[in-house]
Amino acid sequence: PNTLLVPTLDIDLGWHTHQIHASLYRAFTQKHIGRIINHGDTLAKRTLSDGFATTARSWYKKYHEPYMHMNPSKYWLSTKKKDHVHCRATLWFFGSL
Repeated sequence: PNTLLVPTLDIDLGWHTHQIHASLYRAFTQKHIGRIINHGDTLAKRTLSDGFATTARSWYKKYHEPYMHMNPSKYWLSTKKKDHVHCRATLWFFGSL
């Protein structure tokens, strides 16, 4: 409901790829979720860390296996803006356009 869930790098890349086709993304999310999910790329570092920890705990509780097998700090890259981070996949993807 109001819980911030933070995707892994591969999920985030797929999400951004889906959003490229805005009308299809809108139709899909409205059909399957009942609303459009906004996906911002900048979050306060603490918010991102807390959200990732919550996601990992929830995943483990449901599936009894780790959310990911690599250190999540390798997935996040600080920007020059204080206390904000960008996903490396986002930087790579949009930097390649």
